[in-house]
Amino acid sequence: MLIVSGDTSSFGVPCESKDKNHVDIPFLDAYATRQWETILHFLVGTEMPEEPGGGVLELLKQSKLMEGDPSRPRSMRITHSGFAFLLQDINAQIWTLLLQYLEHSTSLNMDPVDVLHFLFMLGSLELGQDYSTSMLTDTQHIMLEDLRDYGLVFQRKVRWP
Repeated sequence: MLIVSGDTSSFGVPCESKDKNHVDIPFLDAYATRQWETILHFLVGTEMPEEPGGGVLELLKQSKLMEGDPSRPRSMRITHSGFAFLLQDINAQIWTLLLQYLEHSTSLNMDPVDVLHFLFMLGSLELGQDYSTSMLTDTQHIMLEDLRDYGLVFQRKVRWP
């Protein structure tokens, strides 16, 4: 049995108002697929209309999946580890990147405990439900932006500086 007490924001607070442009689960699936495929296509050097965000590029370098300068995306090249990464199933790929994200969180001036807490919190949320971001820490807001780039969360409007 799980008993929750105290601040309920630790488990995510559903939005009180309905989104007039609510997205459904098929939309979320398509969004996640598009974001993830952008990363995978970038890894293998396929020309795409858009490139992954800077945070994704930096993580690909830090995790040794690619080498080169993330500020010059087209200079980056896949490594042997990157090829091995591509052979994994998608769940293993996502976990690999999330573990690398956690490992490198201190170099991003993020608290690893806060990073891990946020990942666990996201795992407890309901797919397709709108959640308030007002109670998130600075680290969690940064993570939200990064996780959007991975296709793990969808956020229409960014209200944080």
